[in-house]
Amino acid sequence: MSDYIYNPRPGEELRVGPWSEGEDGLASAVLKLNGGTFAPSASVRVLAADVPAVARRIAVAMHETAGLPAPLILEWPAGLQDAVTIGGISVAREGRDILIGLPPGPSTRHLDPAEARDLATVLAVYAVEAEAIPDPAVVDELATAIAPVIPVAYMSVNPDAAMAIARAVLRWFKQRGADHG
Repeated sequence: MSDYIYNPRPGEELRVGPWSEGEDGLASAVLKLNGGTFAPSASVRVLAADVPAVARRIAVAMHETAGLPAPLILEWPAGLQDAVTIGGISVAREGRDILIGLPPGPSTRHLDPAEARDLATVLAVYAVEAEAIPDPAVVDELATAIAPVIPVAYMSVNPDAAMAIARAVLRWFKQRGADHG
C-alpha cells in the first residue's frame, strides 16, 4: 500500500502511511500533519494486535465528524473455507467464480442481521480472493508470449513454467497498480 496523501491547501499535507510492526510488538502508522497550526509531523504507535480496531474507530469517527453514517466495516475471518452455508444459503468459491445456492423450497430466505453480515463478509472475502486470480485467458496469452524465451531444458523439467511465470507477472502488475493507483 502506498501512502494516502491529502492536500487541503498549499503547504498543508495529511499523509497516512502503511502500518509496520516493530520488534517491540508495536505497529507504527505514519500520520503527518504539515502546515497550519498542527505540529510539523507526528506518528502514532499502537499495539500491533490493536491495529484493526484502531483503524475501524478512526474511520467511524471521521465519517461521523463529516455528518456521514458510519461505514460498514466487516470483520475479516481467518481460515475461511472455500464453501460455507449461512441461513440456508450456500456460498462457494471456485477459482474466479463465486457460486450462490438456495436449497429447494421458497425462493427467498429470511436472515437475521448477524447472518446477513456474515453472508456479506463471506461474499466480500471471496470477491477479494477471486480478484487476485489472474484471468485464465490473459495468463494463456502471456504464457504463449514468454514461452519462446524460456530455455528448452528448463521447459522439459517444468512444462508449466511459462504459465507459472505469467501468473506471477500478472499478480505483480495487479499489486503494483493497487499500490500506485
